[in-house]
Amino acid sequence: MSEISVINSKDYMSTDSQTATSTFIGVVLPFALPQQPKGTSDETAEKYLLIERRKDICQNEPIIRGTRITVALIVELYHLLGWDLQKIRAEYPHLTGEQIFAALDYYDKHTKEIDTFLQQEKEEVDEE
Repeated sequence: MSEISVINSKDYMSTDSQTATSTFIGVVLPFALPQQPKGTSDETAEKYLLIERRKDICQNEPIIRGTRITVALIVELYHLLGWDLQKIRAEYPHLTGEQIFAALDYYDKHTKEIDTFLQQEKEEVDEE
């Protein structure tokens, strides 16, 4: 079993493709993290790691990594229903503020895509 070791350094992320290890926020991981798109800032890189798409979960919609909570759901709660961060966290206590902000940030950068998912959901409800 591989070991996780802590190093003394500033917060950063780098990947050594030859040894398939990653350094993320001063911790050497025994596996490679997903690579951030070129030209993104460190702040965006951290948020990028919190949102994922999986074909086997929620029909490949963007979700908060490690959950079945879609970005579209967070957008609906926050923007359409007017819930604040505290209410969302109270209803979904397994989510962190950082995860919620990452979902909202994803929406800001992919508004058209998420609006399409929201429209599809609305049409499905209207058909029932």
